[in-house]
Amino acid sequence: MANGPQVFCDRFAAWVAEQNQAGRLTAPDPRLAAHQFMSLLKSALFMRASLAITPPASEAEIDATVEAAVRTFLAAFG
Repeated sequence: MANGPQVFCDRFAAWVAEQNQAGRLTAPDPRLAAHQFMSLLKSALFMRASLAITPPASEAEIDATVEAAVRTFLAAFG
């Protein structure tokens, strides 16, 4: 699992741990928080792309999904 998703998870977990230390986040388990954030990003758009269901996601749909994931993550750990 040393591919892109694992690399992202490792780096994001390290960043979450740094933010915990700085008092900006309160995520008791940075690795779990990183996995949860990745799951938030894998909305219906990810499923559509994985299954090659048309139409492909628009930039607006992608932006809205990422913004919602960030809002949810910060609501939980911010």
